[in-house]
Amino acid sequence: MPLDQEELEAIQSVRTGTRHVRAGEVILDHDTNGEESMTLFSGWAMRQRALESGRVQITSFLMAGSFIDADFELANGDGYSIEAITDVELCVFSTGDLKKRFGENAVLSRALATLAQSEEALLFEHMTDIGRRTAMERLAHFLLETHTRQKMLGMAGNDYCSFPLRQRHLADAMGLSLEHVNRMLKELKDKGWASIADGRLYILDFSGLSRYCDFDDSYLRPRPIF
Repeated sequence: MPLDQEELEAIQSVRTGTRHVRAGEVILDHDTNGEESMTLFSGWAMRQRALESGRVQITSFLMAGSFIDADFELANGDGYSIEAITDVELCVFSTGDLKKRFGENAVLSRALATLAQSEEALLFEHMTDIGRRTAMERLAHFLLETHTRQKMLGMAGNDYCSFPLRQRHLADAMGLSLEHVNRMLKELKDKGWASIADGRLYILDFSGLSRYCDFDDSYLRPRPIF
């Protein structure tokens, strides 16, 4: 949501600093100080859940603007963590001071509620992916979602965007094997729908791919709840 200078200054007043985390390092786990909150200023990260068996489920990918409430995130258990995929820069806040500031400002409260609503919409769509879309439809939908999210942030062209994810990330996010992901990516390229090369995702036929996986970007467009 657009914020005026007064609201931006209110947020800045409770920012305690910035933090740089290298690719592959942990941003948050059960050892993290739960009194801090963060926003992802630049780079990519992932929320993940490690099982006793060693298998990992990636629950979401974080991009610029994503909010991390450490106290809330840590309630998910010891196996839950957030890890940097690329080098990232974080803005760090005192959770208590931030919540107090948001509670005093109606516009900031609405902005936070809208952000929470957007996160919920993403999770609902991902539940549909796993429950009702085929593996190929799931992958196609994720690629379109990723391109659209970056385009909304002003970080993508009409038919391409940055894509630092490896095939193992896609497999762990969608509950698929590496071999299956590899075959599907090849098929998407052969059909002239999408391809990944040199750290970029290319959407070669947006309309065709959208029709195939029933992609509608309305769930990615935040709507104020009041």
